[in-house]
Amino acid sequence: MNSLVRGEFERMFGNRKVHLDDKNQTSCYVSANDYKKLEPESVMAMHEKRYAIVATLKTRSTLDGGCMVAIVIDTMRVFQEPHFHK
Repeated sequence: MNSLVRGEFERMFGNRKVHLDDKNQTSCYVSANDYKKLEPESVMAMHEKRYAIVATLKTRSTLDGGCMVAIVIDTMRVFQEPHFHK
């Protein structure tokens, strides 16, 4: 329930959810402007062109174990197929 409330709250402010490619399958939120850096075009277009974006994010932990809105520090285009998670 907590994640639903958090998701609605973040969407009100225009933030987007990003799923991190790690073994814990964690996720965090970034601003709409930073999200454009992480996904410059649709995921399917990135898949067809066979590249992915690797990013460095800066964030802090919240009291409930989540993370605050992350800031994109750096992005780099890597020529490998993007990972899809369901």
